[in-house]
Amino acid sequence: MRPKISVIIPAYNEAKTIKDLKLEVIRALISKSTTNSAEIIIVDDGSTDDTYRFANGNGTIVLRNEKNSGYGAAVRKGLDHATGDILITIDGDYQNDPTEIPELINALLKSKADFVNGSKFLGKFKPKVPFIKKIGEKIVSFLIKLIYRKKITYSQSGFKAFKKSLYERVKPIKEQRFGFNSELLVKTLKKGYNIKEIPVTIKPRPHGKSRIQFFKDGVRILYVFIRTILIG
Repeated sequence: MRPKISVIIPAYNEAKTIKDLKLEVIRALISKSTTNSAEIIIVDDGSTDDTYRFANGNGTIVLRNEKNSGYGAAVRKGLDHATGDILITIDGDYQNDPTEIPELINALLKSKADFVNGSKFLGKFKPKVPFIKKIGEKIVSFLIKLIYRKKITYSQSGFKAFKKSLYERVKPIKEQRFGFNSELLVKTLKKGYNIKEIPVTIKPRPHGKSRIQFFKDGVRILYVFIRTILIG
C-alpha cells in the first residue's frame, strides 16, 4: 500500500510565485507513481498581497493566519493539519525545485531513514552563502557531529520529508520563526531517529528578497539550536 503524501508550503507575500509553485508540486506528485493519495497544504502567513487568492484552486487546502505569525508558526500549522503518512515541507519562495519531491519520497521509502533532509550544499550547483551564515552553519554542523555523531551539512533546510509518526513523537515544536528547522532537527536527533541527507537544487529567488536578517535571525537560530540541545 502506497503512503499518503502531505506537502506543506508556508507562504508570506508570495503572490508572484505561489500559483506556479503549486502547479509544479502537483505535476511532480502526478509524474512519479510514488503515491495514490496526496494533499497540498498552503499556509498563507498573514500576507498583504494576493497570495491567498492565487494559492486557492486545483484542489489545494489553503490555511490562513490573519496576521504574520512567523515561518515556524506557519509550517507547524500546516503539519498539524496534515493527514499524510509522509510529510514534505517546501518553502513558498520557489527557490527549491518541486520536481525533486519524488527523490525525497523515494529516499525515505527505500532507505532506513525516518527523515530525509534536502541539502543545497550537496547539490551540483553550490550556492553563494554570506560569510556570517556560512560560519553559523559550520558551527551547527560541528556541534551536531560532536554530540550526535551525525554529519548534517545543512541544518536550516526547508525542503525535507519525514514520517508523520516521527513528527507526532517530537512535538511540540515551539519555535515560531526561522529557528523552527533547527528545533525539529535536534529533537529528531535526540529521539534517535535516522536522518539521511540528499542533494537538492537551490535557485535564485525569482521575486522579492529574502526576509531572513542574517545577523538577527542567525543569532536566534543558533540560540534555538543550543536551547533545544540543552533543555529540549
